[in-house]
Amino acid sequence: MNQLLPILLLFIGLAIGVTAAWLVLRNKIQNAYDRGKSDAEGERIALTERMHARDQTIAAQNEKLQQFETQSRKARPPNRILDQSWPNTPRSSTGNESKPRKSWMS
Repeated sequence: MNQLLPILLLFIGLAIGVTAAWLVLRNKIQNAYDRGKSDAEGERIALTERMHARDQTIAAQNEKLQQFETQSRKARPPNRILDQSWPNTPRSSTGNESKPRKSWMS
């Protein structure tokens, strides 16, 4: 029993010390967790706002692209008419395809 008592007291003291440390550190750990969670929430909100702004920019750019494509399609028929009336453009197969076309600069 003489040897058992110091070992038993050691374990009891260890248990009391661990419990006391846990009680003291529990609040600090909880505060650190709450602080980290609130920081992460703020960053998440900022990133969400940036993502929405980017999506709106992409939608606006897609709309501009569609408008440009529509204008481009509307402008193509007059260009075909100009191509047909342009001088030195072969309109039909005449057998002169082997001759080089004259440039407007020559």
